[in-house]
Amino acid sequence: MYFLLAFATLAVGHFILEVPTSIGYEDIKEGSPPCGGFDITSRAGVTEWPLAGAPLKIISTHPGAQYTIQATLLTDAAAASGGNFNFTSMVPLLTQSGRGGLCLPAVPGIAAWEGKDAVVQVIQEATDGQLYQVCQACPPQTVGIPNSSLSADTS
Repeated sequence: MYFLLAFATLAVGHFILEVPTSIGYEDIKEGSPPCGGFDITSRAGVTEWPLAGAPLKIISTHPGAQYTIQATLLTDAAAASGGNFNFTSMVPLLTQSGRGGLCLPAVPGIAAWEGKDAVVQVIQEATDGQLYQVCQACPPQTVGIPNSSLSADTS
């Protein structure tokens, strides 16, 4: 019975930011910009984000979607009023065909932000509109890419 309830929730069609850890996930709030209904300035679950790049993994239940991956400085996010956030693109627009995992082994940090706290935002554009998730990134540093065992396998 529990399996059926979990499957029914996923059948609605959303996405999960699996790596790095999102500051929160609540299906009903995921359509609320800029962060799926969570406090964009929260520092819960901060992720190391080297300039060389950090891994990113998304699980989608949509048959297809496009993703925007962008970031803003924490100081800019805290100062933003009325939703006027100053986001900077981290990678070109991504397109996913089919349900399941989308893995990027190394999304590069933004060199000009070295030593500054940031917020990474992932926006999914699919048949039911735009959905949002964010994670907190600690200051980018000139270090290697963290070890990761990303796999698109969702079984």
